[in-house]
Amino acid sequence: MGQSPSLIALFVLALFAFILVPGRVCAQTPRLSSISPSRLTPGLQVTLMGGRFGTAQNKGYVNLANSNSVPVVSWSNTRIVAIVPAGTTSGKAYVHQSGRWSNGVSFTAYTASATLRATPVTFPSVQVGSSSTQSDALTNAGSSAITISNASVTGSGFGFSGLNPPLSLSPGASITFTVTFAPKTSGQTSGDILIASNAADPSLPIPLAGVGQAAGSLTVTPGSASLGSVTIGSSKTMSATLSAAGASVVVSSATTTSPEFTLAGVSLPMTIPSGQSAPVTVQFTPQSSGAASAKISLVSNASNSPAVASLTGMGIAASAQYSVDLSWKSSTSAVAGYKVYRGSQSGGPYSSTSSSLDPGTTDTDSSVQAGQTYYYVVTGVDSQGTESKYSNEVKAVVPSP
Repeated sequence: MGQSPSLIALFVLALFAFILVPGRVCAQTPRLSSISPSRLTPGLQVTLMGGRFGTAQNKGYVNLANSNSVPVVSWSNTRIVAIVPAGTTSGKAYVHQSGRWSNGVSFTAYTASATLRATPVTFPSVQVGSSSTQSDALTNAGSSAITISNASVTGSGFGFSGLNPPLSLSPGASITFTVTFAPKTSGQTSGDILIASNAADPSLPIPLAGVGQAAGSLTVTPGSASLGSVTIGSSKTMSATLSAAGASVVVSSATTTSPEFTLAGVSLPMTIPSGQSAPVTVQFTPQSSGAASAKISLVSNASNSPAVASLTGMGIAASAQYSVDLSWKSSTSAVAGYKVYRGSQSGGPYSSTSSSLDPGTTDTDSSVQAGQTYYYVVTGVDSQGTESKYSNEVKAVVPSP
């Protein structure tokens, strides 16, 4: 005997109504896919992700390691936000809804009594080729002892010292260490010092940040020069200038390839600000007769380090040496220095006695020959290199030996 159409329709409508009743989908087993973060401390907000939790909490709840007293902040069908209660121990998290348990997801719990604290370290600007250091402290801010098992650093140019695991920090204790930043390139760089311990956060990152500044350049003026002829046992000096451009330059050392040539008038290390110059003095003290030469190298944090000056001179034996002392009135115009010329006959032609300028109004010509007569004139040279006309001529007669 067949059923009536009206009864069949009522049965279908009733089944359809059962499927559409809100919340009835939770009759299915909840599914938990993740818990974030997986390292928990009391009071921390934790997020449980998955599905089939129900669109509303109703009588549902979260279980953390057999604790059902977990405060819920928000509840949706795929996401639950809760607060980790005090006393939570490591274990698994579950979601319970409509009489059904989800699968479990593992987590690790730490007590708030084991907590490390440190301050992020920032280097605003360090020149490439240089380094800078700062102090920082790692503190046990909890109420139980902490054992630090390892410390490592990430990020180009960063380093640290004074933190040597394994070590233990009692409650409230601190250890001070030094952070170094030596940038390899210009621009911003970041990194971390990673502290491994048995604290609440077993891998504590201490953020590091630094900005590398492009290196400057160092110029030696003059780059090459002759200090002329000097009697053995005597010395002659010449003024030179060190100039920094692009960024400040720290000159750390100076070396020479010959002890006859030295750099004086400077205390190293020396910092030359960008766009500024520093005067130095080059000294020639011949130890033997004949031609002499040397290169003075200035080591710095400049991009063109070392900066090199090439120097020459002539040593003259004292027994055969005569000299002519010269002096003149200073120019009424602004000059950078003076050039001395010498000729073997009155009116010239004349040849310069040195490739460098005399900054003062005196000079000594030590390259004269006994029994000869010489004629001298002087010119002034301004900062643009423009040279004046010859001065009046003076005559010097060197006696015969």
